[in-house]
Amino acid sequence: MELTILLAKVFGLYLLVAGVAILFRRRHVMLAVAAFVEDKSARLIAGLIALLAGLFLVNTHNDWSTLP
Repeated sequence: MELTILLAKVFGLYLLVAGVAILFRRRHVMLAVAAFVEDKSARLIAGLIALLAGLFLVNTHNDWSTLP
């Protein structure tokens, strides 16, 4: 259960900081997204990193109980 609380805190803080950064730096984020759409290799690398992070998360947080 401690790992679940830790992950919730980390993801919550990350999403809060990312949201505030997007609100204040909207033009820069839109330019980065437009460049990301054009570059296939960047999408592939980002997808591989996201897959690796997701697999790591599922393997380390192997608690499949019904409690939150």
